[in-house]
Amino acid sequence: MAALQGLLDVLAPFVALQHPTDTPDPTDSFPHSAYYNAGKLDICIVISLIAVMAVLRDGFRLGIFEPFARWKLTRDLRRRVRKNQDSHTNGNGCISNGNGHIVNGNGYPHSNGHAVSNGNGFSKIPYTRKEIRHLNRSVLRFAEQGWSVVYYTLQWCYGLVRPRSPHAWRSVSHASVSTSTEIFRPACSTPSTCG
Repeated sequence: MAALQGLLDVLAPFVALQHPTDTPDPTDSFPHSAYYNAGKLDICIVISLIAVMAVLRDGFRLGIFEPFARWKLTRDLRRRVRKNQDSHTNGNGCISNGNGHIVNGNGYPHSNGHAVSNGNGFSKIPYTRKEIRHLNRSVLRFAEQGWSVVYYTLQWCYGLVRPRSPHAWRSVSHASVSTSTEIFRPACSTPSTCG
């Protein structure tokens, strides 16, 4: 039991702020919140927040943005390739060599008399390496930009609830602030960049 309590004591700085103080006389916009001073152990919660944001980023990227982008861009590529293939046929679905004759002479685009198929009834559409490489890069770019949209939207919304009163940011490095403001404070290097 003592070992468990020792482990909890070691992990506590990573999940909670560690420097509580009394509520100041002129409170900011969170009058019923607990108040904290800045301290050296605040780096532990910053590390925890970085880890949480990294997990959220990968979760959104791998679970939402990449699958959506891959589906959409693959569908667009398939349509573009089909449209391109249709422009190279002679009107009856057979590939022509330019002088009105079928390419292999037997009425089918391939020598065995059957169209290329992947076995499930759908024709296989060949993609070039360049098209696949471009698709993969576009998927990754969309996923990264999608995470940026989510992250900055959340930060903007959080900034709407932070204190707007001038005295709350006058001496940022020495003022005791509420929990929600303390979490926002590490991103602020000077009072002019925070308010």
